[in-house]
Amino acid sequence: DLSDTAAREETARVAKRLLAGQGGGLRALELIATVAPLLGLLGTVLGMIAAFQALQEAGNRADPAMLAGGIWEALLTTAAGMAVAIPASAALTWCEAVIDSMRTDMEDLAARIFVASEIAEVGAVQPPRDVAAE
Repeated sequence: DLSDTAAREETARVAKRLLAGQGGGLRALELIATVAPLLGLLGTVLGMIAAFQALQEAGNRADPAMLAGGIWEALLTTAAGMAVAIPASAALTWCEAVIDSMRTDMEDLAARIFVASEIAEVGAVQPPRDVAAE
């Protein structure tokens, strides 16, 4: 019931809405992939601060074991941040690739539908040629 232009616009609108719905949760995944290493780095800095405070408090009787707690904390938080960020980043990349593939498929299908309808319209307007009569 719609004109060709209106049908194309409606198809594009519906496709964009569907794709936006598919990508809605990706912002949270992107935030996790971005913030997790920063939280790990914050833990690293806090752990090193704790290690150097222990060293300062020990004065001349510094024992490497006193530093171990702060260094352990620093390394643990760095590893935790990376352990969260790496899979989140990989999942984000995979999800974006799937959505891009869906977008390409939708564009291809829409083009096929409109090209097929144009071919049908042209064929309906022009009578088929009789090659034998020519």
